[in-house]
Amino acid sequence: MIEASLPEREPAGIVWMKRGMIGFVGFAVLLGLYVGYWTLMARQLQNGLDGWIDARRAEGIEITIAHRTVTGFPGRLHMKLDDLSVVSRGAAREWHWQLPKLEAWAVPWKLGHITYVLAGVQQLRAGPEVYVIASDRLDGRVVLQGQGTGSIKLRAAGFSLERNNQREASARQLDLDLAWRARPGDGQFPLAIDLGIDGADLPPAWTTPFGRRLSTLRLAGHINGRMPGGELISVLQQWRDGGGTLELTRFAAELGPLNVQAEGTAALDRKLQPQGAFTVRAERYLETVQALVNARLMRSIDATAAKLVLTVIAKRPSGREPFVETPLTLQDQVLSAGDLRLVRLPRINWLRLDGLVLPGAGPGAGKEP
Repeated sequence: MIEASLPEREPAGIVWMKRGMIGFVGFAVLLGLYVGYWTLMARQLQNGLDGWIDARRAEGIEITIAHRTVTGFPGRLHMKLDDLSVVSRGAAREWHWQLPKLEAWAVPWKLGHITYVLAGVQQLRAGPEVYVIASDRLDGRVVLQGQGTGSIKLRAAGFSLERNNQREASARQLDLDLAWRARPGDGQFPLAIDLGIDGADLPPAWTTPFGRRLSTLRLAGHINGRMPGGELISVLQQWRDGGGTLELTRFAAELGPLNVQAEGTAALDRKLQPQGAFTVRAERYLETVQALVNARLMRSIDATAAKLVLTVIAKRPSGREPFVETPLTLQDQVLSAGDLRLVRLPRINWLRLDGLVLPGAGPGAGKEP
């Protein structure tokens, strides 16, 4: 009988050494691949920024960056931009925006989700005007989903604005959310907006009969219609001519005695002034009417009629402040409740922003006074 000889077993130490070597080589290969991938994504991020800057230059907006770096290996991409300068060239009124620092973060496998922080005091020169923008905190998030779809969030705390060394406006908290979605084939770019402001002092030019202290503002809605790029006034004209509308799903404001909520649809008339129809709910309506009289925006005879009508139609829920709910129309700068003219609103002077260029399709032409 012949006995089969068994192969001699390798010592356990050698087996584990081989396994360790295989694991090490595999890890080294994976690490090398990831380093290459991270480097590729960093380069792609910088190339994307360069392409975006070139596109803005074609629109007449010159962007320069004194110094930029991309760090954050291995877990994220951290882009730091120092001393940014944004200048609108060839517009009716040139403007120049200076930012000391912009930082942005993204993970390599999700470049479309970007967190950003704006640091330092910003300066904006628009013609002879010099604006200084400061905040305790200014940050947000950008999400780009492709196919012309995305969103941006902006959060500001301790926000202040100076104009020619004079305090212009401030806000304790400001939150802005924008979301856009392209509809393939028809050139429409519906834009959703959600704005919240708390503890704000309005600019002197925006002084209202109710004062400048805006306790709260909430605004949400959808802007429908073609939104091309170019100079602001031209963009507004094209948006109006294309049937653009603002669908206001929520509006709430506390400004002095005024406490109002509204929803409705607005557009721009031939003079680029707002017009629309709304359903409005207001508290402290008698104090609001009196404030309009005190500001000489409403005649006493009209105020008496308005107070009488509002008192009759007011609802008085148990344990709550009385309120009125009524449809309002805005046309030719006049706000009316049916046949009753309530107040004539001041004209919006868009020429103060003449020369402001919005990114998109390039500078527009043509202006209306």
